[in-house]
Parts: sequence; C-alpha cells; structure tokens
Amino acid sequence: MADTNNNYYNKSIEALEEYIGREKKTITEVEWNRLAFKNNYLSSETIGYLSKVKFNKLCKKILKDIKNK
Repeated sequence: MADTNNNYYNKSIEALEEYIGREKKTITEVEWNRLAFKNNYLSSETIGYLSKVKFNKLCKKILKDIKNK
C-alpha cells in the first residue's frame, strides 16, 4: 500500500511541476484540486501533508527552482 501511495504522490508532483513549468506561474489550491479530480492526482491538502510543506509554499518553491534552471 505504501508503494501505491508513493506512486500517486510522485505522479501528482510531476504533474504539478509540469503545470507550473508550462504556465510559468503557481496554481491555486482550487484550480489544482479541479485538475487533480479530473486526472486522479492527490489533492492539494494531501500533497501538503505528505511533503510537510503548505501547498502554496511548495508551488512557489517549484516555480523558483524552474526559474533558476
């Protein structure tokens, strides 16, 4: 079961990074949750819990990392 959860987490993070990289901006929790529901990704709340960082802060970090590449 832990492998399945980890797989969903990784898939969700990859999708989040892809979205932020493509749009060059962060995504709101509401927008992400709509996208997550459609595509079977983890919700913003779950991603925040598992990453131990609030969702908005995580998005800002991803955007900063993308801009620094």
